[in-house]
Amino acid sequence: MPGAKILVIDDESDIRQFFQTLLTRLEYEAITAEDGVAGLEAFYAHLPDLVIVDVFMPRKDGLEVIREIRSLYPDQKIVAMAAIGGEPLIQAREAGANDVLPKPFGVQELKDKISAWL
Repeated sequence: MPGAKILVIDDESDIRQFFQTLLTRLEYEAITAEDGVAGLEAFYAHLPDLVIVDVFMPRKDGLEVIREIRSLYPDQKIVAMAAIGGEPLIQAREAGANDVLPKPFGVQELKDKISAWL
């Protein structure tokens, strides 16, 4: 879905910049936030088509973000990512993420995930 709004919530500025650059090149509207609190504010302000959220963040972690969004917007598309595979990504699915993305990931893998959910 070209022009779709994608919210990326990650506490690492390099990751946010990577997503901003890539998503803009792919003609998506990229919205970024540095933690769960700012991420939820951005979510409610923009109501994006897809949320990509890191599991581990300060102030409010990705699992809390996923649960809150899922409780209010049950059809929202959410992809969780974590540098540590296994248990955190299982917990993200249990919290309501539609899909998971283990870090590090390649550009093609990311493009495939986005295409699958939009």
